[in-house]
Amino acid sequence: MQRTVKESISRAKNYYKNHGDPVHDFSHIQRVVNNAKLIARHVEYQNPELIELAAYWHDVARTKGLEDHEEPGARMARQDLISRGFGDKTANLVYEAIRSHRLSDRPVSLEGQIIRDADKLDFISVERWKKGLQAKQYDYLLAMLTKLEEFPATLQLPHSKQLYAERLPKFMKYYESIKHQLPS
Repeated sequence: MQRTVKESISRAKNYYKNHGDPVHDFSHIQRVVNNAKLIARHVEYQNPELIELAAYWHDVARTKGLEDHEEPGARMARQDLISRGFGDKTANLVYEAIRSHRLSDRPVSLEGQIIRDADKLDFISVERWKKGLQAKQYDYLLAMLTKLEEFPATLQLPHSKQLYAERLPKFMKYYESIKHQLPS
């Protein structure tokens, strides 16, 4: 089964090869994967491969130009897993983890909570903000900034809140150094 997990992850990675959105590029995906692994390890999640798989697939539908990408991406991942011989249970766990990762979502499954929190933690990634500034995606950055006011209350897992608290000072220092570059 490990080989098929790697093959599915490889397929997900291929979607990002020519994806031109600098704030949802492959480096964003890698940060979400790393966040998800950290959170999963802390909650002693028993199937870290499944979390890694869902993290790689979580934004795949964005590469198709879909702003409302959660549900279509979840279906794409589920279909890929079924085509590789995964059972419905595993495919449905990944589907559920991906389909509810919007900021306003409140996933009920642990997998969904991990993926959503891992994705939202990237709101305060200095690398992501640097890429957004370089690409002059001011509207997107300003929208993310207003959403930060909802943090950390929107993060569901205690370890996610802890990671946010640890990372926020670095982000705020960076933000203070660049806020003059953003339109008012």
